[in-house]
Amino acid sequence: METPGGSTNLEWAQNFVAERSIRSRQPRIGASFSLAMSTVGWGQRDDRLTYPAAEQSARPVTYPAAEQSARPVTYPAAEQSARPAVGDVHTGAAAGAAPVLLSETPRTTASFGMWPFVEVLRRSEVPLERICELTDITPAQVRDPEFRFTQATVNRIVGLAFDVIGPTAAVAAALTVEAGHFQLLELIARSAPKVGNGLEQVCRFFPLLHDGGQLVHELAADGSHTLRWIAPTAYEVHYGCLELTFAVGLLGMRRETGRESCAPSAVWFYHAAPPDPVLHERVFGPVIHYGMTEARMTFDRATAALPLTRSNSSLHATAIRTAADAIED
Repeated sequence: METPGGSTNLEWAQNFVAERSIRSRQPRIGASFSLAMSTVGWGQRDDRLTYPAAEQSARPVTYPAAEQSARPVTYPAAEQSARPAVGDVHTGAAAGAAPVLLSETPRTTASFGMWPFVEVLRRSEVPLERICELTDITPAQVRDPEFRFTQATVNRIVGLAFDVIGPTAAVAAALTVEAGHFQLLELIARSAPKVGNGLEQVCRFFPLLHDGGQLVHELAADGSHTLRWIAPTAYEVHYGCLELTFAVGLLGMRRETGRESCAPSAVWFYHAAPPDPVLHERVFGPVIHYGMTEARMTFDRATAALPLTRSNSSLHATAIRTAADAIED
């Protein structure tokens, strides 16, 4: 599989670790990490999922017959004038928070975390160049796995996806994600011993993907595990980002456990329910609660105890050390 920058997962990971090792003057980390990935076949399984670049824009998002009403439609050119201009304000998430200008929000989100929204737009016949034009970004920024976008820019890209596709945009974007896309963060999760361990580490290293709000892991007395979103108070994070995060995590969990039946016991979103919840329920199951006071996803004890098929203790430890160095940088 290729990253947005055009390199394979193995190449990206090797380069990433090599750069971090040079900065920290610890070359042994990069060497051991590359060796560990080669040993467990990192990149081999993902390569079988790779599509030729020329076919990417032509590959449609597939919907069951019952979901045809949710199919993407191209954003009409006549409506472009109705879109807010770059530089418009975005209301802060907290009640009474002052409006935040696009240029003032921090660079929170890695390009590979925003890429699924770009990809679902491309599959909906919106060219990358047009996406960049509408959201005031460049193709080079989108393709650079090291680049971070401001939250306001991410909100505009997600908003465009919702304008084009409708309320199913985030879940549809999650369905475009292939194994290996989330790189080091994904490697940490899938090399853990069990689902619960993976959930805990994903929260710990969530800043590799998004550094603004927090994804917190909570272990309850009944053995259930919860991922709870704590939103930043100074600016808004589009709720589509949360839907994407939860959906990608759940789909990856099913892939790495080999169990399509793997499902959360409850999902909470603070936004209103979509008019047609079919696609959401297809991914999450009939356990979604809308209009709640917070966003969270909970898994029962049995689900959290499921073993991961590609667990590897030495690789997991090395990936964690590398991620810790990256966050410290």
